[in-house]
This record gives sequence, structure tokens and C-alpha cells, in this order.
Amino acid sequence: METAQSQEQAASAAFPAFARFVLCGGGVGITSSFAVAALASWVPWALANALITVAGERLGASMRNRPGPRRPHTQ
Repeated sequence: METAQSQEQAASAAFPAFARFVLCGGGVGITSSFAVAALASWVPWALANALITVAGERLGASMRNRPGPRRPHTQ
């Protein structure tokens, strides 16, 4: 059972996490849109979209597999 204080801490931590999600996700979306448009000037749009999608998925997979900073264990 959570106390009111722990619920308040969780709620206050949720906003910065959501803001990072919006800013990073939006930034990636805009960047990939520009990359597709730039690449489409040399190859067909469908191929440009597929190439950028694959590149983004590979980059995301490599970032997920990297060890992150160690965080102290808290309860």
C-alpha cells in the first residue's frame, strides 16, 4: 500500500519523464522526417522511408543494448 507521500513523489516524477518523452520523441520524428525528405531527393520516397526506418531501428537497438549509468538501489 502506497502512502500519500510516495504517491506524490511518483506524480512529481512523472511530469519530467513525460516531458523527456515528448521532446525526445518529437525531435526524433522531426529529424527522421527531414532525413527521409533529403534522401528522397536521390532515391524514391518509399525506399528513402524504408532506409531511414531501418537505420532508426538499428540505432535504437544499439542504444538499448548499451550499459547505462549505475543508479543507487533505493527502496
